[in-house]
Amino acid sequence: MEAKTIPELISILHQCEGSLLVEAAVVRLGNLAAFTPLQHQIAAQGGIAALTERLADMDCTRSCATAIFSALANLVVNDTNHHVIGAPSNLDIFLGWYTDDDVPTKLACARLLKNLSMWEFYATELLGRDALPSMARDLFQRQCPSLDDLLLQCWLNMQSTTMSLAQLQTMLDAIEGHTPATERAKETVLRLLLHMSKRDEAFGGFGQHIVACLTSLDYFLLDDDAAHARYGHNELRRWFAEQTDHEKAWDT
Repeated sequence: MEAKTIPELISILHQCEGSLLVEAAVVRLGNLAAFTPLQHQIAAQGGIAALTERLADMDCTRSCATAIFSALANLVVNDTNHHVIGAPSNLDIFLGWYTDDDVPTKLACARLLKNLSMWEFYATELLGRDALPSMARDLFQRQCPSLDDLLLQCWLNMQSTTMSLAQLQTMLDAIEGHTPATERAKETVLRLLLHMSKRDEAFGGFGQHIVACLTSLDYFLLDDDAAHARYGHNELRRWFAEQTDHEKAWDT
């Protein structure tokens, strides 16, 4: 589309219904939102409200929703914007769209959720809205390494001492037996499991679940330079050895 000012782009969102012009305006706003000074301008001109209102419109198409999520993901990293984007009503809309079966839409939404979860408040809110099970159903199941990376990063942001064992076990079940396609995802998995191994509950049945998960990960069991270079690998190997040696002692 022809170059337009931020107010003109936002006006298109308000005035045009279901047109390709709207989608083009959203894409343009998303591109502009990559620049910090413009993030402030877009928010000040009511751009965030216009984007979320369009997303809530029942006539919003998947392609338009994908573009909106990409724009919001850029805007939310700004400290003054996340309060507006992360409003409770918006979180419900985002999670509703996440369950859509369209992978590009799911991917763009996951990026926004990952960015939102960098703030503890929103991580807690997402967990409270039971976002974890739907993410777990997608992890390593969509043949989309980029989605896997985003979901794992989101989980790492969500992980805290207040997470329930049921939530942690949901993560373990989704991770167990799968080899991530990217090095980043492998390292994120190890970070997640390392954090779990430090919980008080890791000395009981939950610890056995972690051991079973680690045993299923071929890239964890390998003893090569690449494995040792991953964050948390060596510490996890020591913990793993302690747990398995303890089990062997009981067996004898």
